[in-house]
Amino acid sequence: MSFKKRLILIFLTITLLPLFLTCIALFFIGSFLNSPEGPLGNGLNLNWAVESYGQLTEEIATDIDKVIDEDSLLIEDKSYLSELNESVSKKNTYIIVRKDDSLYYTGNDAAAEKIFNRLPEYGTDREDREAGYYYDDMKKFVRQFDFIFSDGSEGSVFIISRVSSLINVSFLWDMLIALIFIMIFTALMLIRWINNHMIAPINTLNKAMQNIADGNFDYRISTPQKGEIGELYKNYDDMRLRLKETTEERLRQEEKSKELISNISHDLKTPITAIKGYVEGIMDGVADTPEKVDKYVKTIYNKANDMDKLINELTTYTKLDANKIPYNFQRINLADYFEDCRWRW
Repeated sequence: MSFKKRLILIFLTITLLPLFLTCIALFFIGSFLNSPEGPLGNGLNLNWAVESYGQLTEEIATDIDKVIDEDSLLIEDKSYLSELNESVSKKNTYIIVRKDDSLYYTGNDAAAEKIFNRLPEYGTDREDREAGYYYDDMKKFVRQFDFIFSDGSEGSVFIISRVSSLINVSFLWDMLIALIFIMIFTALMLIRWINNHMIAPINTLNKAMQNIADGNFDYRISTPQKGEIGELYKNYDDMRLRLKETTEERLRQEEKSKELISNISHDLKTPITAIKGYVEGIMDGVADTPEKVDKYVKTIYNKANDMDKLINELTTYTKLDANKIPYNFQRINLADYFEDCRWRW
């Protein structure tokens, strides 16, 4: 696979895989929320809902309990109730205050009309009040706080929260966690794929090149991959074979050169020895006649010519080895050349 295709595959993986996994996460989270055991199903998970509702309204519930115990007259102050309602409105929660059987205050008129007549009566069991009430058809939770107005009327403060807001918060957290895991999973997959298909082959090739640098031309590598990586491996193997052949040829040439120099050295010793012998004969008076002296001198001359020929051969070989022999090319008539050869034979 070419690098261009690899880059396209990485791009598609980065974009499409997280999108695909996000859709799957949405499907399963939505299925759970709408299942009978889930928070949006017919069998609402009350423990989950109460816990979530309690977390959202705990602060205001504590304030209301404290005001009722210490200064219940403050509950009758509608400006205070408005401030209280304003503080919880961002949590999709509002307040209703009931005096006897009539509506004393509401933070949401439209919603109060639908639920007011269904609110629990004054003096409901305290444990039920603390647990809260859930209205399945309206998806609302209600917490109740009873008190007595200054004129002796029975009063109740209701904190009403839409369950959908609780679900939205939970859903967002679930999706955030799912997205984090999706991104980590995608990143790990890409890292593993890049390591196996790009980094690992390069490291293998780097190790092979180190072996070449150390003179090990028998270190072979192969890969089933095609594209640039496959071509790179093939080029490495071709280079390895050529370097091996070149190195072996160079070693053979060096061996031949050593052998030739050894032979020439040996051949040079023979005429040199002869020259020394004849010179010593002249110096010692062995050649005691002019004829012998002339013979010795001619022999020395011939041996010197032999040495000169050997030296010229060595020089020619050196030039051949260094590829420094000049060539003088001329055009000839082949027919005349072979005719001349025939007559010579």
